[in-house]
Amino acid sequence: MSVSHGGDRPILRPGDYLSFLEDAGLVDRESWPAELTISIGPARTSQWNRLRRSERRSVSTPWGKLRNPGGRRGHLTTPLMGGAAMASLAELVFEAGTERIVLVGSCGSLIPGYGPGDVVVVDSALATEGPAAAYGQGPIVEGSAELAADVAARLAGPGTGLGHVDVVRSWTVAVPFLTTADLRDIAVSSNARVVEMEAASLFAVATHRRAEAVVVGIVADGLDGSEWAAPDLPTVGARLDEVLALLLGDGT
Repeated sequence: MSVSHGGDRPILRPGDYLSFLEDAGLVDRESWPAELTISIGPARTSQWNRLRRSERRSVSTPWGKLRNPGGRRGHLTTPLMGGAAMASLAELVFEAGTERIVLVGSCGSLIPGYGPGDVVVVDSALATEGPAAAYGQGPIVEGSAELAADVAARLAGPGTGLGHVDVVRSWTVAVPFLTTADLRDIAVSSNARVVEMEAASLFAVATHRRAEAVVVGIVADGLDGSEWAAPDLPTVGARLDEVLALLLGDGT
């Protein structure tokens, strides 16, 4: 693994680290698809479960299980959460050849009107802290508007059962336990409608890499009142399965 000393060039580059992982037998660049859906947390994906065992192609990676390796479209399930983890993952995945990332995860509502299981598409994020600033971006970090519109149309199409899917701005926080009512109100005044931990970092890396990225948020809990509204986990889990089935749709 090569390194650089001095100047403005990063000491450790994504290509260096990816080569290290390849040499260690942990990653194969050829496995990574051009279009990658990433879901945070366990995903049941019923259409995957319906496939014959011989058709269930997957490989383990340092970040989770990659389904349909080597295909045009793939699906990575990962336990990683937070902006720093997402920035590092996105850098390496884009370095491996992926051109487009659709991230699916949970979010919290910041305004009345959203409840557990509601689905939004995030096309921009407010970030006052975290990795986005390291990429020279913020406080508003833009995702891929055209991709966001396409994903929202697919999710809200006839017969999907999801109803209306809003395209919104999110508030990306580094540490959820430090959020306050005052900070929430500032975020809402900047037109943020949901809160999560990864969107701004993903968008910043995608912009840096000249790639595309969008986030699909499934509302799990809420910060829109004076008290935290706890998540309805069964509802959120079922909705995650539905969203992934609509996005993947081909058994990946």
